[in-house]
Amino acid sequence: MAIIYEPILNSTTNCGSSGDAFFQPYSINSTNDRFRYNILVFNNGASQEEIFGAFRVPSQYAGSACVVAEYTMTGATGSIVLAFNYRTVASGISGQSFDQTGQTESTSAAFASPSAANLRREAVVPLTSGNFINGDKVQFELIRDPTHATDTAASPLLVHGVYFGYQNS
Repeated sequence: MAIIYEPILNSTTNCGSSGDAFFQPYSINSTNDRFRYNILVFNNGASQEEIFGAFRVPSQYAGSACVVAEYTMTGATGSIVLAFNYRTVASGISGQSFDQTGQTESTSAAFASPSAANLRREAVVPLTSGNFINGDKVQFELIRDPTHATDTAASPLLVHGVYFGYQNS
C-alpha cells in the first residue's frame, strides 16, 4: 500500500485575525521572479499565527494519518513549532456537528530551519489514525506560535503546500 498526499489548502482556507498569516506570490520572497504561485506566509509576528480550513477524508483512506507542510525560510537558523488542531465530523452521527468548539486532537512538533535560504524542507506532524473514517469532514487549524520557547527562528515561515498524508487501501 502506498502513502498518498492530498493537498488540504483549498477554497475553504481562511487566515486568522492576527494578520501575520497570509497568502502572497512566492516571487515576493524569492530571488527570481519566474515562479509566482501563491504560498502561505507565517510572518513570525509577536503572537500565534494560524489558518483554518476543512477537507474530506478520502474514500481510500486506510490509516497512517499525518499532516505534511512543505516549507522554507529566508534565514537558516533556529527552529519552528507547528501545531495542527482538528475535529472530525461524520455524516448523520448524533452529537457531531459542524458548529462545535471542541476538537478531536491537538498535536504539535518542532522542526529545524533549512540549512540554507529557500532550501525545501518537510514538516511531518503525525496524527491519530483511528480518528479518521473514510468520508469524514475534517475542520482544522494550522498554527505557528513564535512565542513558544522552542520556536527560535526569526525568519518568516514560507509554506509551499500542506497535505493530508495517509496509507491507501
